[in-house]
Amino acid sequence: MERKTFDLKTGKISFHNDQLIIKDDVVAQIRLNLFLCFMGIIYGVFSVLRYLKTGDSFLLWTGLFIGIGHLVILIYQLLFRSQKSIIDLHEIISYQFKNRQGKKILQLKLSNNKTRNVQGVDSAYEELKTYIDQHFYALQGNNNKSSIV
Repeated sequence: MERKTFDLKTGKISFHNDQLIIKDDVVAQIRLNLFLCFMGIIYGVFSVLRYLKTGDSFLLWTGLFIGIGHLVILIYQLLFRSQKSIIDLHEIISYQFKNRQGKKILQLKLSNNKTRNVQGVDSAYEELKTYIDQHFYALQGNNNKSSIV
């Protein structure tokens, strides 16, 4: 398989020798999400502690809602998201192009039940989708192609 590279908004994605190489800012995005989750959990804990001091039920319910919500998001981020930059093609189970808030995302489902999102594929969407449809599943031997959701 020849080397094929696509320029993204914030990086590059290339196919080379049965590997998918992604160069983007996913580590910074995940760190930001983790930081925001920790801040939400801390806010929830302090809000519940203030409820114990004041007795205001609004502090209890908002603290529980925000704290537990961010804890669930944190667990999801840690267990079900991947930040691998070099992925073997046999590790990829399926792919989807998703449209979130007007931006197109390539979502890869990996064999370890994690997902790898590649953001910023707007500029190379048509080329990338055509290339993946033609080459990726021919290598995998799968017939189920995915579309934009």
